[in-house]
Amino acid sequence: MSELLPIVEELENCTTHEQRRAWLLMVPPSVLLRAEFAIRAILRKAGFRSGVA
Repeated sequence: MSELLPIVEELENCTTHEQRRAWLLMVPPSVLLRAEFAIRAILRKAGFRSGVA
């Protein structure tokens, strides 16, 4: 079982940068703060540099 929040698992399941971009724009700021390191790791692994920035 994953230790990620279910909403962060949605990001992990995205297959395109457009989906990742949309996820970043819709997710509540509290999730970004709470799971910042996991989110950055997922974005780096996917090669989505602008999302990491």
